[in-house]
Amino acid sequence: MREALLGLSEWQADEIRRHVAEQADGERCPLLLHDHCLLYKARPIICRTHGFPIIYSADGRRQSDCCPRNMTEQTSPLAGSKVVDLDTLNTLLVAINSIYLSQVGTATELRMTIAEALSDTEKKIISS
Repeated sequence: MREALLGLSEWQADEIRRHVAEQADGERCPLLLHDHCLLYKARPIICRTHGFPIIYSADGRRQSDCCPRNMTEQTSPLAGSKVVDLDTLNTLLVAINSIYLSQVGTATELRMTIAEALSDTEKKIISS
């Protein structure tokens, strides 16, 4: 997301940072403006899978969920290839993250909000 922001004009990047800062404490993603993502091409994996039909384990049982807006015309059960297995996806993401952290030379992951990642302070750190 940082690279995508840095690839924009300074005016566009500043407008996105301003919007994100204003929306940071809300319940919705601070990158949403009129139900559209301001950095759509650089959205994280969680956003790319949002709304898909999913299966997952909870309390020792397999459960499913989906966004009702995405399933308005579905009349028959979905094929397994059309459903995201969240447990498998999370296992793969943990492995990918571990490899990434080992390659960049850090043992701990840095967690931050979208607002923190795109803040002016972050901009100065990235560009130095």
